[in-house]
Amino acid sequence: MERVGERDMIDLNVPAPEMEVVQEQVIQWPIKKVLTKSDADPNVCWLRLPVQQVRNHILPYLPPQKMDILERENPILINVINDDIVKAYRIKFKFRRASSSYMLQETRPLIMEGTLLPGQEIKFRWAEGEGGQEGALHFSVLP
Repeated sequence: MERVGERDMIDLNVPAPEMEVVQEQVIQWPIKKVLTKSDADPNVCWLRLPVQQVRNHILPYLPPQKMDILERENPILINVINDDIVKAYRIKFKFRRASSSYMLQETRPLIMEGTLLPGQEIKFRWAEGEGGQEGALHFSVLP
């Protein structure tokens, strides 16, 4: 039978070393919108976004070539991620000069998931891609 020596014993009077607490990164959701009846209508298939918020929180992250396409009022494909159900889509994003608005087009797949209903407030944020990957527009329904 092996004896435990004094050097193998733990002194319970010595406090354990403090653990480093790392704060989680705070995620900002700078774009908010209350869904209208037409936003959530699967037959309309577009969702208009607040212009100034798009200019401040999405456009600065788009590459110049995509900005040029938008300026010519042509749609670009962007990644859109529903954070509530963790599902990704490729959706058209377009600027309409006549109405001076930015919109997501062909949003039927988003609407058909059943998570977007008129009167709900949703929040958006742009997240840059890592390792050369393309960024994405994330959204979530506010509780």
